[in-house]
Amino acid sequence: MRLRQIHQRKLLGPVLTLLVAATLFGCNFKGARFTYTTVVDDFGSQALGADVVTPDTAAPADGFPVVLLIHGGGWNSKTLYDDGISTTIETLAAAGYVGVTIDYRLAIERVNENNLIDPKGATTRNQWPAQIQDAKCAVRWIRAKANDTTIFPKKINSSKIGVM
Repeated sequence: MRLRQIHQRKLLGPVLTLLVAATLFGCNFKGARFTYTTVVDDFGSQALGADVVTPDTAAPADGFPVVLLIHGGGWNSKTLYDDGISTTIETLAAAGYVGVTIDYRLAIERVNENNLIDPKGATTRNQWPAQIQDAKCAVRWIRAKANDTTIFPKKINSSKIGVM
Protein backbone atom coordinates (compact mmCIF):
# COMPACT_ATOMS: atom_id res chain seq x y z
CA MET A 1 0.00 0.00 0.00
CA ARG A 2 2.79 2.42 0.90
CA LEU A 3 4.60 1.79 -2.41
CA ARG A 4 1.38 2.50 -4.35
CA GLN A 5 0.95 5.84 -2.56
CA ILE A 6 4.53 6.83 -3.40
CA HIS A 7 4.00 6.03 -7.08
CA GLN A 8 0.72 7.97 -7.11
CA ARG A 9 2.48 11.03 -5.66
CA LYS A 10 5.29 10.77 -8.20
CA LEU A 11 2.76 10.68 -11.06
CA LEU A 12 0.57 13.46 -9.75
CA GLY A 13 3.01 16.29 -10.56
CA PRO A 14 3.64 15.39 -14.22
CA VAL A 15 -0.04 14.65 -14.87
CA LEU A 16 -1.12 17.98 -13.37
CA THR A 17 1.60 19.78 -15.34
CA LEU A 18 0.38 18.23 -18.59
CA LEU A 19 -3.22 19.08 -17.76
CA VAL A 20 -2.40 22.73 -17.00
CA ALA A 21 -0.26 23.03 -20.12
CA ALA A 22 -2.99 21.56 -22.29
CA THR A 23 -5.51 24.01 -20.82
CA LEU A 24 -3.28 27.10 -21.02
CA PHE A 25 -1.92 26.49 -24.49
CA GLY A 26 -5.21 25.38 -25.99
CA CYS A 27 -4.11 21.99 -27.25
CA ASN A 28 -6.63 20.48 -29.62
CA PHE A 29 -7.62 16.86 -29.51
CA LYS A 30 -9.60 14.83 -31.96
CA GLY A 31 -12.04 12.63 -30.10
CA ALA A 32 -14.85 10.37 -31.25
CA ARG A 33 -17.18 7.63 -29.95
CA PHE A 34 -17.28 4.14 -31.47
CA THR A 35 -18.90 0.79 -30.71
CA TYR A 36 -16.18 -1.80 -30.21
CA THR A 37 -18.53 -4.75 -29.78
CA THR A 38 -22.15 -5.70 -29.28
CA VAL A 39 -22.78 -8.44 -26.76
CA VAL A 40 -25.87 -10.58 -27.34
CA ASP A 41 -27.26 -12.73 -24.55
CA ASP A 42 -30.58 -14.24 -23.45
CA PHE A 43 -31.77 -10.83 -22.31
CA GLY A 44 -31.03 -8.78 -25.43
CA SER A 45 -28.02 -6.98 -26.73
CA GLN A 46 -25.64 -4.44 -25.24
CA ALA A 47 -23.55 -2.16 -27.43
CA LEU A 48 -20.26 -1.40 -25.70
CA GLY A 49 -18.66 1.88 -26.63
CA ALA A 50 -15.17 3.27 -26.76
CA ASP A 51 -14.06 6.89 -26.72
CA VAL A 52 -10.89 7.56 -28.70
CA VAL A 53 -8.81 10.73 -28.34
CA THR A 54 -5.80 11.31 -30.58
CA PRO A 55 -3.13 14.00 -30.33
CA ASP A 56 -3.38 16.89 -32.76
CA THR A 57 0.28 16.52 -33.76
CA ALA A 58 2.07 14.50 -36.41
CA ALA A 59 2.42 10.85 -35.52
CA PRO A 60 5.90 9.46 -34.91
CA ALA A 61 7.25 7.12 -37.60
CA ASP A 62 6.23 4.00 -35.67
CA GLY A 63 2.87 5.47 -34.63
CA PHE A 64 1.42 6.77 -31.37
CA PRO A 65 1.38 4.40 -28.39
CA VAL A 66 -2.10 3.68 -27.05
CA VAL A 67 -3.35 3.77 -23.45
CA LEU A 68 -6.60 1.94 -22.72
CA LEU A 69 -8.25 3.38 -19.60
CA ILE A 70 -10.85 1.30 -17.78
CA HIS A 71 -12.99 3.19 -15.28
CA GLY A 72 -13.18 2.19 -11.64
CA GLY A 73 -16.21 0.94 -9.77
CA GLY A 74 -15.32 -2.67 -9.02
CA TRP A 75 -17.10 -3.83 -12.21
CA ASN A 76 -20.36 -2.80 -10.49
CA SER A 77 -20.87 0.92 -10.84
CA LYS A 78 -19.84 4.17 -12.41
CA THR A 79 -19.28 5.04 -16.01
CA LEU A 80 -16.24 6.15 -17.93
CA TYR A 81 -17.20 9.76 -17.17
CA ASP A 82 -17.39 9.38 -13.35
CA ASP A 83 -13.67 9.07 -12.66
CA GLY A 84 -12.45 12.08 -14.64
CA ILE A 85 -11.20 9.77 -17.35
CA SER A 86 -12.22 12.19 -20.10
CA THR A 87 -9.73 14.67 -18.64
CA THR A 88 -7.12 11.95 -18.31
CA ILE A 89 -7.32 10.89 -21.96
CA GLU A 90 -7.00 14.52 -23.04
CA THR A 91 -3.91 14.77 -20.85
CA LEU A 92 -2.52 11.63 -22.45
CA ALA A 93 -3.19 13.10 -25.91
CA ALA A 94 -1.24 16.21 -24.92
CA ALA A 95 1.66 13.93 -23.97
CA GLY A 96 1.62 12.11 -27.32
CA TYR A 97 -0.53 9.07 -26.58
CA VAL A 98 -3.80 7.92 -28.09
CA GLY A 99 -6.27 7.56 -25.21
CA VAL A 100 -9.07 5.01 -25.37
CA THR A 101 -11.75 4.48 -22.73
CA ILE A 102 -14.38 1.75 -22.80
CA ASP A 103 -17.74 0.78 -21.45
CA TYR A 104 -18.01 -2.72 -20.04
CA ARG A 105 -20.88 -4.85 -18.83
CA LEU A 106 -21.63 -4.02 -15.21
CA ALA A 107 -21.85 -7.00 -12.88
CA ILE A 108 -24.57 -5.30 -10.85
CA GLU A 109 -27.15 -5.46 -13.65
CA ARG A 110 -29.89 -7.89 -12.69
CA VAL A 111 -32.86 -9.56 -14.38
CA ASN A 112 -36.13 -10.83 -12.97
CA GLU A 113 -37.96 -14.13 -13.50
CA ASN A 114 -39.42 -12.78 -16.78
CA ASN A 115 -35.91 -12.12 -18.13
CA LEU A 116 -36.46 -8.38 -17.95
CA ILE A 117 -33.82 -6.02 -16.61
CA ASP A 118 -34.82 -5.27 -13.04
CA PRO A 119 -32.57 -3.84 -10.28
CA LYS A 120 -34.39 -6.10 -7.79
CA GLY A 121 -34.11 -9.20 -10.00
CA ALA A 122 -32.74 -12.45 -8.65
CA THR A 123 -30.31 -13.21 -11.47
CA THR A 124 -27.08 -11.39 -12.30
CA ARG A 125 -26.98 -10.66 -16.03
CA ASN A 126 -23.28 -9.99 -16.46
CA GLN A 127 -21.45 -12.41 -14.25
CA TRP A 128 -17.69 -12.38 -13.84
CA PRO A 129 -15.58 -12.77 -16.00
CA ALA A 130 -17.75 -10.86 -18.53
CA GLN A 131 -16.00 -7.61 -17.59
CA ILE A 132 -12.49 -8.90 -18.21
CA GLN A 133 -13.70 -10.42 -21.49
CA ASP A 134 -14.92 -6.94 -22.51
CA ALA A 135 -11.52 -5.41 -21.71
CA LYS A 136 -9.72 -8.11 -23.72
CA CYS A 137 -12.17 -7.55 -26.57
CA ALA A 138 -11.30 -3.83 -26.53
CA VAL A 139 -7.57 -4.60 -26.86
CA ARG A 140 -8.31 -6.95 -29.79
CA TRP A 141 -10.51 -4.22 -31.36
CA ILE A 142 -7.70 -1.63 -31.07
CA ARG A 143 -5.25 -4.04 -32.73
CA ALA A 144 -7.72 -5.01 -35.47
CA LYS A 145 -8.63 -1.39 -36.24
CA ALA A 146 -5.10 0.04 -36.02
CA ASN A 147 -5.11 0.96 -39.71
CA ASP A 148 -8.72 2.19 -39.82
CA THR A 149 -8.37 5.95 -40.29
CA THR A 150 -12.01 6.58 -39.34
CA ILE A 151 -11.19 5.38 -35.82
CA PHE A 152 -7.51 6.25 -35.59
CA PRO A 153 -6.97 9.20 -37.94
CA LYS A 154 -3.25 9.07 -37.20
CA LYS A 155 -0.99 6.05 -37.17
CA ILE A 156 -0.92 4.07 -33.94
CA ASN A 157 1.51 1.44 -32.79
CA SER A 158 -0.73 -1.50 -31.91
CA SER A 159 2.17 -3.35 -30.31
CA LYS A 160 2.38 -0.56 -27.70
CA ILE A 161 -0.92 -0.76 -25.81
CA GLY A 162 -0.97 -0.01 -22.10
CA VAL A 163 -4.00 -0.79 -19.94
CA MET A 164 -4.85 1.23 -16.85
